[in-house]
Amino acid sequence: MQPVYRWFYGRLPLRTVSTDGNIVILDQAEAQRLRRLERWAILVSGVIGALGVLVLFLPKYSHAHWFYTVQWAVLGHTLVVPVGFTVYSFVLVFLELELLNLLHIYCMHQMAAATGFLHYENQQAAPLRRTLLDAGLEKKNKDIVRYGINPLEGLNQQARLVWLLLLRLKASVSNMVFKFLVQRMLGRYAFQWVQDMAGIPVFAAWNAWGTFEVLRQGRIIIMGQNLIEVVCQRLFAGVPTLAAAEGALVFDTLQYVAISKRDFHANHASLAQNMVEHYGLQKTTPRFSVAAYRQALVGANPQVRQLCQLLIILGFLLDGKLSLREQKGITLLNGMGLLRETPMQVKWHLRQLMAGKGVQPLLSTYLDALAPGSLKTNLA
Repeated sequence: MQPVYRWFYGRLPLRTVSTDGNIVILDQAEAQRLRRLERWAILVSGVIGALGVLVLFLPKYSHAHWFYTVQWAVLGHTLVVPVGFTVYSFVLVFLELELLNLLHIYCMHQMAAATGFLHYENQQAAPLRRTLLDAGLEKKNKDIVRYGINPLEGLNQQARLVWLLLLRLKASVSNMVFKFLVQRMLGRYAFQWVQDMAGIPVFAAWNAWGTFEVLRQGRIIIMGQNLIEVVCQRLFAGVPTLAAAEGALVFDTLQYVAISKRDFHANHASLAQNMVEHYGLQKTTPRFSVAAYRQALVGANPQVRQLCQLLIILGFLLDGKLSLREQKGITLLNGMGLLRETPMQVKWHLRQLMAGKGVQPLLSTYLDALAPGSLKTNLA
């Protein structure tokens, strides 16, 4: 389907909009455009979910003869296999997923245009197109692995596979639970069609929630990519080179953020690409140790430590989420004197970033000390 997605993306019209040129910070008009787009998309997604249930079950009751069945004798019992309805169900599920994918691609395109991230000069740029398509299709960007950084290092793969399977099945499982509750509440009066129709609010809600999450990630990707560009420009001007030992610590900081997140994200891949390519960073130890990293950070000179602290906070913000595990990690770094921000302060910065208000106080705290001429030690 990738050729279809690329064709659809290329056919989308790019409307001229007035933007302030600052993609990290949204002005009032930009914020209003995004809110309207998000409300519309969530509504459409919910309607698609509701219609999917109706289109699936109404023909089953009104034109039952359309659906071919096969009867098998198994252990003295007759097993009826609804072959026609099963095939029909798979076709409808496929169509619904593709409609949602096209809706999300359209929304990514419109969000990027509404903020000025996408314009006439770069609309056909392959990297940008890939970023927006991956965001719309919820495709994980695993480019970070190319630089020797693995978010899944040391993770139990079996547990991860089970968790991913549960996430994939969440809508179906919720529908089954909802049907069970309806059956228990209505007892023998719960006709089959009532139970089937009970899936309407479940799938409508899951679709709406899924679209909300896709748009939320699209927003953080659009603003995060430009935040990374701003940070790297100022950082590379203040710290043009790093010694080998200091570069190894910076690389381990990127690995620490990745392990804390336990997931792949386009913004983390972009941050790693900028840091690794500019400073020539590379993996120096076969296996990363969080405890050893914290001790190395304690012994680092103040400027390099401040650079690593900036990367830690920035890394925690760039995917738009802050898990309980990450909050515990921040609290531990607080206790060791390695981080001044508390989990509540990081959450505040995250809300500011997601609201389009930027993170200027955070950048001023860390980057001003790393500006050209402000360093007290030679980092090279």
